[in-house]
Amino acid sequence: PYTAAIDMWSFGCILSELFTGLPIFPGETEPEQMALIMEVNGLPPQSLLSRATRGEVFFEADGSPLPNTLKGRSPGSRLLETVLKHANPEFIDFVRRCLAWEPAERASPEEALAHPWIAKSYTRLAENVKCIRRNRASLNMSFQKQSANKSLVDKARLIVRQEATPKAKKEQLRDECCV
Repeated sequence: PYTAAIDMWSFGCILSELFTGLPIFPGETEPEQMALIMEVNGLPPQSLLSRATRGEVFFEADGSPLPNTLKGRSPGSRLLETVLKHANPEFIDFVRRCLAWEPAERASPEEALAHPWIAKSYTRLAENVKCIRRNRASLNMSFQKQSANKSLVDKARLIVRQEATPKAKKEQLRDECCV
């Protein structure tokens, strides 16, 4: 059944892509997609496989992946920390909570709002809004000049990178975003 858990999975994938500029699981077929997810998340728990309606397409009865599922990849061989290179630990933890195999173990929307990365990002966003309001005239001119060079996606990616980047680089990214 459809629940908010699938939205949280999508949110984790979107945040990862905004941060890195690349899809986290860029599979072109179902087996390749499953192999890419397992490469980062490891094998799905048996409890999830026992409820899966199409588990036999990808897995043996004992939970081991079928050979055509792995596509030369090893479950658990890519750390999320490596995928989200240079991200702060709170951002990595947030994305990890969104990408849990078991839907019941994923962060709920309410839990996500209380997560330290979101809480700090919200505070930072509020500060940026104040900054923008104070400097609206100069920002409007600046954004008009930059609009030909930066798409809305680029701006969103920059904001996510800013919030997920260690403090040492935040000043530089903030200057890029608010110029």
